[in-house]
Amino acid sequence: MWACLLSVTLFLSGKTNDRINHWKSDTSRMEFLLGGVAAVISNVVCNPLDVVKIRMQLQGELLARGEYTVHYKNVFHAFYAIGKADGVLALQRGLVSSSAHQFILNAIRLGAFHFAEDRGWTTDETGNHTSLPKSALISSVAGGIGAIAGSPFYLVKTQMQSYSNSEIAVGHQTKHLGTFSAFKQIYGEHGLKGLWRGTNSAVPRMAVASAAQLTSYDLFKRHLNESKVRVFFSIYLGSKQGCVRSWFCRFCGHFLSGSSGSLRFIFSTRVNSSKIPLVFF
Repeated sequence: MWACLLSVTLFLSGKTNDRINHWKSDTSRMEFLLGGVAAVISNVVCNPLDVVKIRMQLQGELLARGEYTVHYKNVFHAFYAIGKADGVLALQRGLVSSSAHQFILNAIRLGAFHFAEDRGWTTDETGNHTSLPKSALISSVAGGIGAIAGSPFYLVKTQMQSYSNSEIAVGHQTKHLGTFSAFKQIYGEHGLKGLWRGTNSAVPRMAVASAAQLTSYDLFKRHLNESKVRVFFSIYLGSKQGCVRSWFCRFCGHFLSGSSGSLRFIFSTRVNSSKIPLVFF
């Protein structure tokens, strides 16, 4: 999947094979591309968790506790229930649309943030410290733009991942044969605007999540580089210290992002899977 997306990106950029080396030297484009490719690779591994998350978020929708059947008691039981009722492959349902969404979203928001970071737009007047307002503003705008661009794929992903066997069905069920079939069906029923359904919930969700994730990542990274903790990494990790520090900072950023956006994720999931034709803004 990521190889296909890479080929399309190269084609659209107007670069031919004899100019790939020159294209690789363009760090700005590489930031956008690598951000998207890394997200796709991560998504292939994490997609089963996303399927489980979608099902658990839709369980008991608009019903009080005790008024609905609990099909998924916890994460582990959800894996078991889905595998038993829908088959193991159902845990990778919506993989194509999910990967496309992750590529578009992260290519834009990560690429744009690093583009701004390299030019000093996220630092204070001295250029040595992260400016919280600047970093938050740039990352939130980048996240919002990425959410708008990837919204059609997120809509299809949510509807495909929520569809299941009637024994464990939760939320409104919409059957799609595939990603492109889903686009055709949604466009036929709701028109072009229907493809951007739920964007009004996705934009603030990704804006806040990106601001929390990317800004905290930048703050953690600069703090580790300037503090005594760097000596610890240097002594015990040697040449691998840079990679480990980067991983640690990204983990902290993702944790804060997830903690700050849990309710918005639930809202966005239910909007995209509902029967009511809510559209772009």
